[in-house]
Amino acid sequence: MRILCLLLAFVIALHAPSSCMADEYRATLDGFSVVPPLNISNNGTATFTFKEEDHTAVMYFQVNITAPGGARAAELHQASTQDPLNTNGNTTAVLWGPHDPHQDKPVDGQLGAGKLTTPDLFGPLKGLGIINLKDQIDNGGLIYLVILTKDHPEGEMRGQLISAENPYATDILAVAAG
Repeated sequence: MRILCLLLAFVIALHAPSSCMADEYRATLDGFSVVPPLNISNNGTATFTFKEEDHTAVMYFQVNITAPGGARAAELHQASTQDPLNTNGNTTAVLWGPHDPHQDKPVDGQLGAGKLTTPDLFGPLKGLGIINLKDQIDNGGLIYLVILTKDHPEGEMRGQLISAENPYATDILAVAAG
């Protein structure tokens, strides 16, 4: 009987709607996602984890890229609500850099890792809190990561932050954008 109750509880939990949003996110970086698109072989991935520390939301991140020409900066931007996959937006946080243009070195692995807190946000999210950054991702896919390089100072690689729990999130955004 106890096993049956545990099994029933598991099935109910599995199919019950979740009241909280995802805490794990990812971005797949490439030149095709840059606006306008670039035909390059550089690529990368990034992971993002939202946590609560001392009753305050924080975001941990790790960015890995392959960029033989090096990188200048890794930034989060907020895209337009009308078409988040095909518009550029304002910088909301700098994850790594900017670095001296004369220090461009090939990158094949971790570019940077760290933690964002509310004071790290600026632009449209300045003073609003990390939870607002999370809301922009969850409610419209508006946040994207862009890697700036010497050859493409406005962005050489880009990737939308999407839920790590939903592998089809980018497809859903693309259909919604038209």
